[in-house]
Amino acid sequence: MTLQVGLVGTDGIVLASDYLVGTSGEKHLTSQQSKILRQDGRKIVACWSGDKDPSRQLAEEIITNLSGNDFQWPYAHLQGIAENVLETRFEFETRYDLAEAVVVTVEDTPKLYEIKARRNQGLSGPFIHCECSQVMDKCVMGHRANAATFLSEKYYQKLPIKKLIYLAAHTVLTGGRINPNGIQGLEIILCTDRGFEGVSDRRIAELTKWSDECDRDIRQLVFSGPQVTASPQ
Repeated sequence: MTLQVGLVGTDGIVLASDYLVGTSGEKHLTSQQSKILRQDGRKIVACWSGDKDPSRQLAEEIITNLSGNDFQWPYAHLQGIAENVLETRFEFETRYDLAEAVVVTVEDTPKLYEIKARRNQGLSGPFIHCECSQVMDKCVMGHRANAATFLSEKYYQKLPIKKLIYLAAHTVLTGGRINPNGIQGLEIILCTDRGFEGVSDRRIAELTKWSDECDRDIRQLVFSGPQVTASPQ
């Protein structure tokens, strides 16, 4: 389980994710690790969600083999990557049917993409298809059913990223409060035409404290309305 948010601002893109990673197998183990992948000197990052093995490989192959210019006509490039990932047999000979990633490129202006590689069943048998869509405002990946996604859906506005960082942080952290066994921690990357900047641990701690206070204040407001008395029947 994971929760990731991408928000398009007036001067860049905010990409936020939790850190919790679960393993498959008889014993379900968890660890903390970054889900936002990037390589030094390259103008592309990818954030993976869903099953770790195929989605991480999808993200790794994208940041290794594609550039921002490839996303002008991405489908031929991505189709080959999707077929390679979903035909791979991972641990316990597992072969997966879905891999997902969010990609940001800053080749020219920052652009946000959702990518899904899926094994479908057609009339002549199974086939692999890859979808790539540019996101013009906001997107959520991972635990889309988490009630915290209401925050980005309700309150998103196209603002500078220094303001959108609060909405991204509060969405992921609230998701962790709702589902602490599946979502933990916070990582944020700011994407501008100058490149990528990771938000420092000190700033993450400040955002976490602010989010806790915001959650507390909302809770108090919900239960501090005027007293309502029932009218006699």
